[in-house]
Amino acid sequence: MRLYYFVKAKHAVDDMAKQRLKVSRLFDLNDPFELYAGEQNDKAFRKTMKGWAAHINQQNGVLCFSTSWRDPVMWSHYGDRHKGLCLGLDAPESIVKPIDYRPKRLPFDQWKNLTHTDPPQDVTQRLLTTKFARWRYENERRVIVPLGSLKPETKKGREYFFRPFDDDLRLVEVIAGARCCVKWRPSIESAVEKFSVKPRLMKARLSFRQFKVVTQKLENSVQRGFECDMHWQECPDPKEHDLDC
Repeated sequence: MRLYYFVKAKHAVDDMAKQRLKVSRLFDLNDPFELYAGEQNDKAFRKTMKGWAAHINQQNGVLCFSTSWRDPVMWSHYGDRHKGLCLGLDAPESIVKPIDYRPKRLPFDQWKNLTHTDPPQDVTQRLLTTKFARWRYENERRVIVPLGSLKPETKKGREYFFRPFDDDLRLVEVIAGARCCVKWRPSIESAVEKFSVKPRLMKARLSFRQFKVVTQKLENSVQRGFECDMHWQECPDPKEHDLDC
């Protein structure tokens, strides 16, 4: 299934050059209810839930994707305000978890008497894949990554984990945002040179008729390099603009 990963241009170029994606830690995500989707009416159970969340966060990371790259809000929130890139990847449905969007928190009465720190497997899966209904615009899909299967890299005293590209996570598309600075074009083209099957390169623009992100040329257009040479953003003068293009 096709999944889309929004990211800043500089991180995307580094990811492609090293053929991997950075694994997100759950407690670092932008939703403070991550791993806390269950009701916590009982004071004692709140302590148990806190322990469960810490255990799950220690054992697992996530790769967060969307099912579409055309939503302008997703570009604004996760694609560096349309200046970044969106990577299209193919993954088997067997490893992809859809998010369950709910208007209310999960009733966890049946588990409130449990005291052990390792939560039941069904609880773990529900906590990893349940979010408040207002997040539905993201159309999120997740790949849960056991951190024990990866070797961490330490930078400035902190551990980072990366999931390499392989047959279960294959880069097939690279979409440069509508405001992506033209300076990134040669870096992007160079980063994909080492792929045995090069991903398709596309340049996005804003639709003239809808609130939608589109490409300049037809979807079935096949050319070398980017399929669109128009609508690249000129790089701002850093002396005049406080922008990281």
